Amino acid sequence: MITKTIFLAGVLTAGLSAESAPSSHQTVTGVAKECSTHIEAALEQAEGEASNLANLVTRLRTLGFGQTPPPHPAHNKDSGSEKKELTEEERMIEEDHAAERAGRLKQMSKADIAFVQKLDLNKDFTLTSEEVVKSLQGQIGEAIDERLLVDQNQDRRLTGKEYSLSVPARGEVGEDGMDWHQRGHFKHEDSNGDGYVDEHELLANQASEMLQKAQQIHFVMELSTLDQNEDMVLEKEEVGDFLDEKLWEKLSATTGSIPTSSLWQQSYWLGGEQMAPSLRKK
Repeated sequence: MITKTIFLAGVLTAGLSAESAPSSHQTVTGVAKECSTHIEAALEQAEGEASNLANLVTRLRTLGFGQTPPPHPAHNKDSGSEKKELTEEERMIEEDHAAERAGRLKQMSKADIAFVQKLDLNKDFTLTSEEVVKSLQGQIGEAIDERLLVDQNQDRRLTGKEYSLSVPARGEVGEDGMDWHQRGHFKHEDSNGDGYVDEHELLANQASEMLQKAQQIHFVMELSTLDQNEDMVLEKEEVGDFLDEKLWEKLSATTGSIPTSSLWQQSYWLGGEQMAPSLRKK
């Protein structure tokens, strides 16, 4: 029985059938190389007197990197509408959700910093493309192996009961071995709805998160260079066609312009598909 993730030519193969194996885009090496392309592009924009990683981190911090991100837009959707009267149980569940989201936002800011720090394998504050790819391959593999520590029968997929061992319960556990809190997380990760969170889904989720983070680093660095008068505010004329009309309106909705000091927060919940058209222009 194979119990540890095995990488062959960069492809995650352990426990996967030919039918369920990741596509070329989802291979560890493929994702790592794509992430590396975005990181390298960001490094090119981070000119300075220090090493390239130090320059990048210094520049990113001026754009809001490392600060607590804003709540997901979906959680503010009903803020202006009339709220229905809640039962005591519903109120407790809603308060618990809000507290969990707030805690997770703080964890996400720390995870952002850790993501960049881990790219520097030899701790010399200078990144090479080979080093970035190797680091990202390792990060993906380690994350999947950590998630599978609760895989009791070692079949490389998690049942609801196994999954619940890694997510804290918030209420009464049902016949499926999960409470409402654990069940919500499980359904989110079980993308094909087959009742398991398998290795393929873990890989897809982890790779997607990592690629989106690399894209955001590239995106904010490119966008910040458009501040032609260096007043730390991006006006529509400066941005030009780098952002399409819909994305400009989204990022500038609060003030009609985009303060560069909050670029990281403003773009935090953009999907890769929203950033990609702008990045292809560079």
